[in-house]
Amino acid sequence: MKQREFEALKKDVEETYKGYTRGQNSIVDVAKYFHIPVDEDRLDDYFVEEIDCFEPLIKVVDKKKSRTYTSFFTTDAELLNYCSKQKKFISVRSLEVEGIKNILYYVGDDNPIISRMTFENEQYTLTLERERENSIGTFHNNGLRTAIHYSKKLESQDGFHNVYVIYDKEDTLDQVLELNSYTVDNDRQTKYSYVRCDNVIYVVNELRRKNICNYLQGVCLENTNIPSRDCFPFNINKENYPFLKNDDVSSAMMFEIGTIDNVFHTLEVYKNKDVVNITYHSKRGRRFRDTVVEYQYSIENLVDGTITSDEIQNVLSSLNERLDNDVAMNIISDELNNFATKIDIRKGMVDEFNPLDSKNFIDKSFDEIWELVSCHRDDYFQLVDEEFKMFTNHDLLEDNVDVETKEYKKVIK
Repeated sequence: MKQREFEALKKDVEETYKGYTRGQNSIVDVAKYFHIPVDEDRLDDYFVEEIDCFEPLIKVVDKKKSRTYTSFFTTDAELLNYCSKQKKFISVRSLEVEGIKNILYYVGDDNPIISRMTFENEQYTLTLERERENSIGTFHNNGLRTAIHYSKKLESQDGFHNVYVIYDKEDTLDQVLELNSYTVDNDRQTKYSYVRCDNVIYVVNELRRKNICNYLQGVCLENTNIPSRDCFPFNINKENYPFLKNDDVSSAMMFEIGTIDNVFHTLEVYKNKDVVNITYHSKRGRRFRDTVVEYQYSIENLVDGTITSDEIQNVLSSLNERLDNDVAMNIISDELNNFATKIDIRKGMVDEFNPLDSKNFIDKSFDEIWELVSCHRDDYFQLVDEEFKMFTNHDLLEDNVDVETKEYKKVIK
């Protein structure tokens, strides 16, 4: 919005508010400039507690619902960590009994750029976001994005973060992006899952488990013939895996892991035209020169084409026969199982549901998400509590979560 247009808008706000104080306009006429919702069937429940027509800024109170709305024109897109040179945003904050809503608009646009809701209890903070495509700041959002965050109130470093983005533009390779990360009791992980060109790319960018492993990185490619270089973990160089350039290789899985006993482990799995080739090394000593275990072998394919979840299970069975109770292999097994599940989900063979997964909200409006979570607020916080207990080895409420499968039996819909 040009400065001249902005000055004219401020004048309109001032004149409309003066009309409201004289009884010529209703509070609806004033609130519409600030994206504050007003129920026209109960106008007497609302009043303007504060207004500044120069900023502009307004604070509106809904007495019946015990809600306080604060809205102002701003240069600061705080929800997106971006600041402009002009006041081209409207920031709306609604303090309600159930929680807090924060919504950001472009001036002159009725469709929110990003909406955030926050709920709290004595122990935890639960935040959900919905963001539409935009080009604000350094990192542009090219799709519809939902996110969920939950953290301990007294331990700011401990928390979970889940993001789901779905794309419908032709100029992007990705169809879906999913991010999962957490930090709990000094354990950390960051994982990505892409559906790219109708194939899955599964990435473990970081995984650290106290008293087990110092680090793990890995990448799994359902199809090696699609662009993937930009998906590789920070510390894994694609050039170190020359078999990826082999035209006969259709799928690949590579992991690097360092366990607390100062052993370095690598796993490479390549599906070729006829067989799946598997190489596992573990080394220790100065510069990891001393071999502890080394296996190199092949197993037959079950089907032609890219790897399937059944073939991944065959890979795991063959490794477990050779590496029974190996600490590193146990961790890698979890990640290979995750990769297999992602493939089956993409194929529509598995319907995975976790109430604390942001992809469950992708088809819901912000108001629908608010209604769902606020109505089941205690249930969601119970699930958050169970999630933290699961990752800190506390006893679980076994009637709700199966520890082995981590399958949520309480379904919130």
